[in-house]
Amino acid sequence: MAERTAERVSTRDRIIKALRRDLIGPSWKEGTTDPDLNETLEIPTTSNPTRKYLGGYLEPSRNRDQIRKDEIPETTPKPPDTDSPSDESEDEKHDEAESELMLSPSSMGLTFATAAPTIGVSVEWGEYLPDDEERWSRNHMDWSDDVSLESGEKEIDPAPGEGIRLLCKVRKAAAKYTVTLRLVNDRESPEDSSGKAVQHGYAMATLYQPKISVSSDSGFVDVRTKTDHEEDPKMAILYRHSEILAYGHNVGVDWEDDGSRVWSEHIPGYEVPKMIPDKSLVDHIPSMEELSDLSTLDTALDGLEGLLNANRIWIDDCRSSLIADMKSGKIDRSSEPMKSAVEESLSNAESSLSRMQEGIETLRTNEHAREAFTLSNRSIQISQEGPTGPAGRKKGQFRWYPFQIAFQLLNLNGIVSTEKSDPHWKDRDETIDLAWFPTAGGKTEAYFGLIATTGFYRRLRYPDEETTPSVHAIMRYTLRLLTMDQAERLVRLVTAMNQVASEHEAPSVRDGHPFRVGMWVGESASPNKLEQHRNRKDARSIILDQRKGAGLKTNTRAIMFESCPWCGSDSIVDPHNWEIGRIRERKALIGRCKGDGCPYDSEEGIPFTPVDEDIYNNPPSILLGTVDKFVQAAYNRTYESASRGTPANVRTLLGYSGSNRPPDLIIQDELHLLSGPLGSLAGLLETALDVAWHESCDGHRPKYVAATATIRGAERDAKLMFGRELNIFPPPVNRASDNFFAREAPTEQTPGRVHLSLLGPPDKARTVADQPVASLLQSANELRQSLDDELVDPYWTLVSYYNSLRELGGAQSSLASKIKTEWIPEFSSDESLVREIDKIEELTSRVPQDRLIMTKTALENDLSHESPVDVVVTSNMFQVGIDISRLGVMTINGQPKSNSEYIQSSGRVGRKHPGLVVSMLRSTYPRDQSHYETHRAFHQEIYRHVDMTSTTPFSLRALDRALDTTLMALIRLVSEDLSERDSLNQLVQGNRRIVQEPIKDAFQMFRDCIEGRLGDAGSGSANDQRFIKEVIRELDRSHARLRRWVARQVSDGRKCCWTPKYGTSDQNEVCWAKGSDDEKQGRPVISSLRDVADEVRVARSFSRTTPGFYRYGTLPEGHLMSHASPGSIWEKDGRSYMTLGISNWENFVTHHEPPMDTAMKHGGVLIRERQIDANSKLLGSRERDPVRKLRLLPTNKTHGHVSYLLYPRTHRCEDGHLSQPLVKEDEDAHCAREGCGKPAVQMRFVSICKEGHIHDFNYGWWVQRGGPGDCKCSKKPIDLDLRKGHAYSLGQWVLRCTACSRTKDMRRVPTISEEDHDASNCGSFGEPWLIDDWSEKEPCLEKLVHRQVGSTSVTYNHGSSVLLIPLTISWYLANSDVVRVYLDEPDYAGMKEVFDFQSSRGSTGPLLEHLAGTDYHDEESGEDPEDYDTVRFFRDLAEFKEHQSDGPLSPENIRARERNGLQLGTGSGKDHRFSSIKLSMDSKPWGTKDWPIRNLSRVDRLTELRFITGVSRVVDSNTELPIDEPEQSRETFGIGNYNFGEGIYIDINPKWLSSKAKSRLSTLDADSSMPHSMGIGRMPSHVLQQTPCLEEDERNRNAFTILHSLSHLLIRKACSKSGYSLGSVKERLYFEAVGGKVKHAAILLYTSGPSSDGTLGGLAGQAGLSRMKKIVESALASRESCSNDPVCKEHTPLEREPNGAACHTCLILPETSCECRNHMLDRNWGD
Repeated sequence: MAERTAERVSTRDRIIKALRRDLIGPSWKEGTTDPDLNETLEIPTTSNPTRKYLGGYLEPSRNRDQIRKDEIPETTPKPPDTDSPSDESEDEKHDEAESELMLSPSSMGLTFATAAPTIGVSVEWGEYLPDDEERWSRNHMDWSDDVSLESGEKEIDPAPGEGIRLLCKVRKAAAKYTVTLRLVNDRESPEDSSGKAVQHGYAMATLYQPKISVSSDSGFVDVRTKTDHEEDPKMAILYRHSEILAYGHNVGVDWEDDGSRVWSEHIPGYEVPKMIPDKSLVDHIPSMEELSDLSTLDTALDGLEGLLNANRIWIDDCRSSLIADMKSGKIDRSSEPMKSAVEESLSNAESSLSRMQEGIETLRTNEHAREAFTLSNRSIQISQEGPTGPAGRKKGQFRWYPFQIAFQLLNLNGIVSTEKSDPHWKDRDETIDLAWFPTAGGKTEAYFGLIATTGFYRRLRYPDEETTPSVHAIMRYTLRLLTMDQAERLVRLVTAMNQVASEHEAPSVRDGHPFRVGMWVGESASPNKLEQHRNRKDARSIILDQRKGAGLKTNTRAIMFESCPWCGSDSIVDPHNWEIGRIRERKALIGRCKGDGCPYDSEEGIPFTPVDEDIYNNPPSILLGTVDKFVQAAYNRTYESASRGTPANVRTLLGYSGSNRPPDLIIQDELHLLSGPLGSLAGLLETALDVAWHESCDGHRPKYVAATATIRGAERDAKLMFGRELNIFPPPVNRASDNFFAREAPTEQTPGRVHLSLLGPPDKARTVADQPVASLLQSANELRQSLDDELVDPYWTLVSYYNSLRELGGAQSSLASKIKTEWIPEFSSDESLVREIDKIEELTSRVPQDRLIMTKTALENDLSHESPVDVVVTSNMFQVGIDISRLGVMTINGQPKSNSEYIQSSGRVGRKHPGLVVSMLRSTYPRDQSHYETHRAFHQEIYRHVDMTSTTPFSLRALDRALDTTLMALIRLVSEDLSERDSLNQLVQGNRRIVQEPIKDAFQMFRDCIEGRLGDAGSGSANDQRFIKEVIRELDRSHARLRRWVARQVSDGRKCCWTPKYGTSDQNEVCWAKGSDDEKQGRPVISSLRDVADEVRVARSFSRTTPGFYRYGTLPEGHLMSHASPGSIWEKDGRSYMTLGISNWENFVTHHEPPMDTAMKHGGVLIRERQIDANSKLLGSRERDPVRKLRLLPTNKTHGHVSYLLYPRTHRCEDGHLSQPLVKEDEDAHCAREGCGKPAVQMRFVSICKEGHIHDFNYGWWVQRGGPGDCKCSKKPIDLDLRKGHAYSLGQWVLRCTACSRTKDMRRVPTISEEDHDASNCGSFGEPWLIDDWSEKEPCLEKLVHRQVGSTSVTYNHGSSVLLIPLTISWYLANSDVVRVYLDEPDYAGMKEVFDFQSSRGSTGPLLEHLAGTDYHDEESGEDPEDYDTVRFFRDLAEFKEHQSDGPLSPENIRARERNGLQLGTGSGKDHRFSSIKLSMDSKPWGTKDWPIRNLSRVDRLTELRFITGVSRVVDSNTELPIDEPEQSRETFGIGNYNFGEGIYIDINPKWLSSKAKSRLSTLDADSSMPHSMGIGRMPSHVLQQTPCLEEDERNRNAFTILHSLSHLLIRKACSKSGYSLGSVKERLYFEAVGGKVKHAAILLYTSGPSSDGTLGGLAGQAGLSRMKKIVESALASRESCSNDPVCKEHTPLEREPNGAACHTCLILPETSCECRNHMLDRNWGD
């Protein structure tokens, strides 16, 4: 066994070595795996080693403006603006900045600490020089010497005269030297005798495979500061014995375990040890036979007493260790947080031990508990040792792990204390227990034991209540894949429970309704009805279709298994074995298995159903569902009655009706996924469910249990979401490597999982994903030639993990093309060994349920099968629910947004065999770079870096989104009289005692719960209390709004319903819940807890000139407002498309709802904001087709759809033919060349000009320019030959005219400029997104340049955004026509006079109805005119008008008006679109002259109107082309959308900013302190227009640069502290200065989107004074260093550069975050 393990480790090591060889170099000496330091590379003359190797080199810092013409230019995809609504984002919110601002690495280094005054330093590198025979030879260079350490900086010359520097910076504190060594390549490219740069000179001056190694006689010590250690005291204690000896800069680092040496690593690696059960505890664990028999249970409990005694001894040892380390100073006992953490950890351990002991005592004394426990253990044993299925389940003796049985003892009293009078009620009422154990540690089996005990206990204690089916336990997940995976295991459990129950003597146990599992998920995965459903989505129709062999007509499945969960037979899949039958006279779905002796070959069949109607008719013992599904509590859909007088709906299912007992156990698995917006909405709904149980079920409270391997700081969230204290088990006490139940295993005995990281340079954003995948796939194939399949199999199926579906789609395209045809052959040692990639699978949320099940089954197939999976591409669905032991290798494309996701997903491989995880990181993403540079530090303390959870269930934005739905659920669950769809009239007409008072009591408890939870979670400050009052006010308003609405409708004789009835229309019915298609009635409600925005309807056109469309689809709104706007080219699933202009869309007329209007003759929906129109100039001042109106995007079928087409049209087939085929949707392209028809792939080049025109690149024209001749190649068929090396050199892309055989390579295509002699005129027909009629247009004379479709310069959107802040900007109450008559009056007196006149005539109804439910209406009082505060309304209306008296909104005044509204919060309470609280500054340093921030405002609601009016290309210039070319019958439109968010408004102290600006001017030279004109010229035009002082006086730009740089520093730190991705937080700068003197300066950090990360309270919640103080201090400190120093710090801007000391590592942000396109940034402030 040990020998086999060593062989598997050796196999993994060979793959790692091959990866280093292929990606970094150098190659191996022949016949060995040793690096060949004098290798010779055969590379085409058109390329060089920087194209062959992915990274691991330092380019020269000199001559950075030299153009490398021999490479395929890497392109940066245009980043989207918002996340997709699903967990797996359709398009990641990129943390990437523009590639043109990236610095390719010219330096690398490491920081370490030592006590020795002298260190040994060695440096080595390689340089490659070309010869005349397409070969590059490597020369190995090295240097070593001792270096004495003295405080300060010094420069070492390891290669005199070569332009290579070694910088040494030393900082001494006490007896510790902290040293930073940096290797800098300052070489210049060689020149020829004429002074011109030689070809490939840049590559010749590059340093390859550089390495720094440092030794110290006294060893190295922890490089971190005390502050680093104590940011989280608990983690500091757990990892206090772990030492981090070095950090990298542009490189990874590693060190010897004995601390004697540290060195740099270009592919850093670390083996994370496995946590395995402590074998010394096994003797204390009784056998299942002992635990399953009442006669031996006491003996078994005696054994468990031994386990608890061992735990007591362990706690005492921990206490001794902690006390000793406090005395020695290892733990700082002077730190109160550290002392408190020690005391709390020990207290938690003692408390858990005490509860386990009490659990044993209960098992000795409580007869029902004893019997239920033994029956549970018997069931678990049978389920674990029964027949094995195909999923690798082990057959044999099962025994509990110590952790598993201990967790059951801990929770036993919480389960059996079902009444308030029970002695341990507080375990249920006050505590949620969290099973915190590493992935694959056995958490699932632990709570399976709790489920079984709960089920049997209910039957024993409540025999009368258990005669009818009821839900005993709820298991909830966030992803349906995990739900399905757990269904199989639960079915096995209940099968065993039914077997055990059938043998029991008690009738209540034996004769009860069968234990059963119900899978409660969405209709997209499982049927809602058993039969007779529209669209044939009912279970009966689906089964009948399958019987006929017709295949599934829907993705909805009734048969969820690929094989029998019990016996493994595939007969369970046969639709003839499924039917609609009955269980105990209740209609149900029955499935049978014909396997030999299978218990499912019975009348009642398999104890499982996925059908909603069946679940409601036959409440299952275990309700297995997604968190989303519980929103159905608000809709309470009723099905056919299960028995007379008992409605079958959610209310009865969950036990609120009193006809059956409510659930006693709720398990929330993978708790870490219940965070962010999903967790916030789930917490709000959870509060309502809990209150409803308490109010309708005589104080019932279920026991909550949760589980996760990755969570930190969840105590606050648990209190907010569940109203209970969080108890983590096992409690972390002394060491992270030992939690008593499990310990880290030495990797030499039990191999762990090796994690590698590699970082692609900025110019290789795409290649960073392709090359590693190709290397891993090919090396596994070559190893198979010499090793047996059992050793290679773990590394055969590659799991390729992506952070967004868009990236995943691109990877699928690359796997089928570039990786398969270019890179795998490149890495093959022999042409005969090239691996064929045939079987690629996908595991994501967009895959239908049936396909997911088949894919999971296919992944089980090893190399002994005919076609094992080659690659499975997946996203965050993979982090839970995948337990396939053969999988051993994974690539992760980019660091996931949360460390929890990284740990969970990577933990799915290497469970059985030595695992390998390769993170493919991009230096254009700051989070990626940080992960790379601290690779070993991160993985050595991996669980220390788990993200702090963040849920804000009672934030104002969460209430806006889900409060109406939550109240609907609360009321319908509490009151039977109000539970039916059409019963809403009873809210005001029902009996006061029976109906109305219980509802008021329930709402009061709901209100009190929220107020209490917020109070417990807050700091008690005045600012917190103001926020709590605002929340309670929202609750009261929402409740009063519902009652008022019902009362008004009832008084009008209407029938009030909760929801519409499908398929019928009653003119007298009105509905409270408004669907997306309803325009007039009720309130918007949600049907999902996902932060979902309506998607835009899109359809692909046949062509621009051919009418007709392919299949309709949708795109997120944010895509159409960013990279997929009209005129833009965007990519999806490996193809690129162009969005057509508005005039080519399909438009319809529909009803409207303010602030929308349908005044456009040709249909669609217009945005109506009174202050934002063409007169304001906010929509631009373009001469051609100036924009007059903004059109909303069509999210409703009555609004039409957006049209798009395939672009560019040119494709290349397998034979190299270029053609423009007609490509149908979802079909592969085929060559249009006559007689060919072979598969073809889309080409990526387009031609653009500065006037904004765009064309397919004319490949024939390029050949025609290749030399003399009469052939018109541009009109002839062209072939493209991809020669060896084409993966990294356009010189190997050779075009050939089929008519004249002329050839020309594409090397110079992307470098052609307007001044180049090869440039051609643009000509006509360059507006393919518009009508493109050139009959009345002159041909364009601008010169064309050529780009790939992903290049940033292909499309620049023109437009802007405005914050709708009342009363200074826009006020929704003033947008209505009802108010127009008052706005015509000059002032308040005139407005009031008109109203009084109307009042005397009884005609004020329209206005009062307009004000109903607003801040001007006392909803508790009623509907009389005196209940409306019209005086205050007209005063505000007069103020609103006064703000507009300064003139209409304009680019020049918009920022000042926004600033006034944000700073003063004047609009709060006046508009549901805005709410702001100015925080009280009650402590220093706020407001002092040497502190940057003067005031803070917490902005809980923010509404942003974004709009696009035109496009430009090549450069972002004022030359703007329209996105609409209408007929003369209507005006020209732009597009706009409303984004909802929140933020923090930071008022900057003008004195502080002026002081910094003065210091910067006096210290730096003039060129550095004033960004060049290029910086201003390339700033977005709308920013310059809205900040006019930047162009009025160049002296003002100095302070603005500091303000802008501070904004970026704050965003970086705010994101790192809160867990937001960098791309999700935006900036908005407010700046006014005169003659260089600052008058006003402010920064708004905000999130916004139709649906985006962090818009439900998470960012606004960071606005506390103490939190912001830490963020500001950390931001200012981070300005001092950058991984690219000294290159970055010493940077003097070149003529074309807009920044000073600013690069992607320190200041540059994602394009979505920076409103200035990352221009005017500098870390050098002169101090």
